[in-house]
Amino acid sequence: VCSAATSVGRFVPDHFDVSVSTTPTFKTFNMTACSAGGRSFTYIGQPFGYLTAPQATIRALNLAGATTTNYKGGLWKVTSSDITQSYSNNAVGPSLDTSLIGTPTVADNADGTGTVRPAATDKLAYQRSTTTPTPLFSAKLSLTVSAIDATENLANQGIISNTAAVLFNGGGAGIAFDSGSEFRYGRLKLSNAHGSELLNLPIPIQTQFWDATVSAFVTNSADNCTTLNVANLSLGNYQPPTGALTVANMDTATGSHISLGGVFATGRGTLKLLKPNPAPNSRGSVTLTVDLAAESKTFLQGAWTGATYIQNPSAQATFGVYKGSNEFIFLRENY
Repeated sequence: VCSAATSVGRFVPDHFDVSVSTTPTFKTFNMTACSAGGRSFTYIGQPFGYLTAPQATIRALNLAGATTTNYKGGLWKVTSSDITQSYSNNAVGPSLDTSLIGTPTVADNADGTGTVRPAATDKLAYQRSTTTPTPLFSAKLSLTVSAIDATENLANQGIISNTAAVLFNGGGAGIAFDSGSEFRYGRLKLSNAHGSELLNLPIPIQTQFWDATVSAFVTNSADNCTTLNVANLSLGNYQPPTGALTVANMDTATGSHISLGGVFATGRGTLKLLKPNPAPNSRGSVTLTVDLAAESKTFLQGAWTGATYIQNPSAQATFGVYKGSNEFIFLRENY
């Protein structure tokens, strides 16, 4: 019998149960569609997010395992800071970069349960070595989610926790990808080119991946997704004879002398330099470079001078190498 009014509580559950409510799926190449040929892989170092994000349900339970339905409203204390998300590569592939994982949200369902959702912008990436290319592999990723309520974690009290964290792992095979779980160590390659200053000059450009079976980079024929922005291509290091190829007749201020196609197909892009303007006597060479940092594609950088894989690709384009004699009006060859 109480002789005076006394505050009692907060009454709390014995523990939480955390279970899967939505099974996640990652986006291969962090896209939902590419050109003809589709998607089958993602580059090592390339961030990728969810097509279908994971979702977990928290149930507040008493000692007998029944839901404590009054754990709601002002009594519901689980917040985003009480949720722990832990990703694992399960010893497959390089370590994970989780720097793009944000804070999840927690919603009180007002019936003794709550819903945990990750941030909509969450992305993962495999850490890309800058010294040693990694052989291709298939991902086997998992996510563990746990919840606590530590509001009354004072003397003679404690933390309400889940009996077992929930595991998203695709039944042991890893979280699924919507169009292929393979990862490749890649680079973007430009090749030197030369030709007449009277014609547009094609520049070979391709994406490659490290093929451990031949210990070399080869054309990535599975790449039908890579794109580049012409604004991130630049010309420089002019090496003409006196009075020949210059910045002025390549019109680099507007970028109008760089022509770039759309999406790569079977690992190859379409790139060319338009002929100098004016063309006569505009002979010489210029270096074309792709700024992959500006493209947010540092995962395609290479070790082009024998250093680490942090260098942008470039190529030398030379105009005026195959120009014929000006004295010819017509030339025909018969065999």
